[in-house]
Amino acid sequence: MSGPGHARTWLNGFIAAGTSYNVFDFAGNAGCPAQTGNNACSNGWHTDDVWYMAWGSSDSNPLPEIYQQLNATVWYYIDVYATNHGNNTAMNFVGSTSECAAVTPPCTQNTPDQAWSQLYDAVNPTPGDTNIQWSINFTWDT
Repeated sequence: MSGPGHARTWLNGFIAAGTSYNVFDFAGNAGCPAQTGNNACSNGWHTDDVWYMAWGSSDSNPLPEIYQQLNATVWYYIDVYATNHGNNTAMNFVGSTSECAAVTPPCTQNTPDQAWSQLYDAVNPTPGDTNIQWSINFTWDT
């Protein structure tokens, strides 16, 4: 895992290259706490870094990992941070991601439906986004 400086540099370079592609940030919330503010997260990340990668840059779209309920709760607080900082708009979550298909049963993480529902329920009280389109379930070949 790279630090936030490397991640921001890559994202800014991608955007500066002038591609016509959107960036979909399918990422975790880097150990951020479930509280308001620009908090310290894991590995040198802060709430502001997670927000920037997912929504704060001009071309980012949040597609967060919701493996457990806590992930959805933390994204709610990052969404609150977004409405009070930077571009001052609630995040437009385009979907949720899970990886229950990638683990050997029984899966102890969220199913795709659970991940979507938990994100939807967490971010809709306020400021919220009601147009969460996708539910993605990662798997891999071994």
